[in-house]
Amino acid sequence: MIGPGQGGDTAAEVRALMECQTNGRVDVVDVEWVQVVRPQHRMAEAYRRGNVFLAGDAAHVHSPAGAQGMNTGIGDAANLGWKIGLAVRGAPDSLLDSYEMERRPVARQVVRLTGLAFALEVSQFAPLRWGRSWAARPVASLLLPRPRLVSAFARIVSGLDTRYRHGALDGDHVSSRYGSGRRLPDSEINDGAVTRIHRILDAQSFHLLIFDDSVDTSPLERLAKTRQEIVTIHRLGAATASDRRRPAWVLVRPDGYIATSGDDSAIDRALQYLKRWLGDQSPAARSTL
Repeated sequence: MIGPGQGGDTAAEVRALMECQTNGRVDVVDVEWVQVVRPQHRMAEAYRRGNVFLAGDAAHVHSPAGAQGMNTGIGDAANLGWKIGLAVRGAPDSLLDSYEMERRPVARQVVRLTGLAFALEVSQFAPLRWGRSWAARPVASLLLPRPRLVSAFARIVSGLDTRYRHGALDGDHVSSRYGSGRRLPDSEINDGAVTRIHRILDAQSFHLLIFDDSVDTSPLERLAKTRQEIVTIHRLGAATASDRRRPAWVLVRPDGYIATSGDDSAIDRALQYLKRWLGDQSPAARSTL
């Protein structure tokens, strides 16, 4: 619970706040732990200076309202880690620059939302104070029975709804759920043992998901294989019948976001993407077949 405090007897303030919020129906017997928070809502001027990168609380700080700090910091690390790994093996410097391009807008949104949530929770402005006391319960009773609304809110708070519009993408920002910059949708795979797509992915390589058996992956497989494999090919085909809206193929980045996708049997766009963002590093391929 987050509420306004005056900096005095925190235990007494908690009891008074609980009595006010529950109209006296809840009696606080003992207060185990209270943390006084003086929130700041700020972002670093830059996420990168040469070989120094900022992530997590070092890059952005905000109130604990909505509990988004940990997820946002983990998202920073997941985005930056694979890019550093490829950069030290020959990928262009622009791949590292894409870290701030992708993650800064996410942090900006989190700072705004947590700032608003914190104001709604602690503001002494009369209309907001009345809303906390009288309107919160009726509004919650209207929203909670609606799973789609609850799910949409949960995806925003958890960061699963994050979409990148600029950065290490192929530039195709279509509205499709398989469009560049979106997190790969999860779905079941039934090829003898039922599992899910996200369970076959890892953060160690790109993943080329083939949903149409006519897709020709030989251009990728013919590239130099003397380097460590960085593209894993999965021929899924009819094994993913639970999602009829999928394209013919999807190239997924190590952080689980879609780099590019296509509805044709050629993977030229995937090859162009890899050559652009991997630079001198030849993308060797391995197959799960």
